[in-house]
Amino acid sequence: MFLGVDESNHGKLPEIFVGCYSKDSSKIIKGDFGKPRNERDPFPKATYQHIVFDTKEDRIVGRTNFQVIAACELVRRVNRIRRLEKLFIDGKIMKRTLCKLEKMMNHFLPRTELIFGKGLDKKIPLVNTADRMAYLLYLYYSATSKTPKNQYLNTIVTPRLEDYFKFIDT
Repeated sequence: MFLGVDESNHGKLPEIFVGCYSKDSSKIIKGDFGKPRNERDPFPKATYQHIVFDTKEDRIVGRTNFQVIAACELVRRVNRIRRLEKLFIDGKIMKRTLCKLEKMMNHFLPRTELIFGKGLDKKIPLVNTADRMAYLLYLYYSATSKTPKNQYLNTIVTPRLEDYFKFIDT
């Protein structure tokens, strides 16, 4: 199983993380993709889950820990379905954040390969899908969307923040 993670509204609240997963290895073959932006759901059958961090979570764990918690929670959820082989995260990961992420990954899911970098959403199909879904979810949560308000409820994940306290600075 492979997981691509991207976020929308980076650094601002609400911050939305999407994890798209697939067992199809063609979804991780590098390509060259754009980032089309429209409100129509381009992947209505995409297999994904999402996490929304807002003011409450910011007060409890701090924004600097959102990326680590989101990645680990999405990995844990996907791993319940099938063992995760590779995790792709779009964006630059600071060294301190990377250390926390590796520590958590080794605790929760050893043997999962971590691949990250700026621009993965334009290179890896699975991450590109996560990027598109994150954008649609940003529109949905910012109330600019005409999408029915119950459409994404079955994909939302609420992490138990206390599971992560020993790994993060609060």
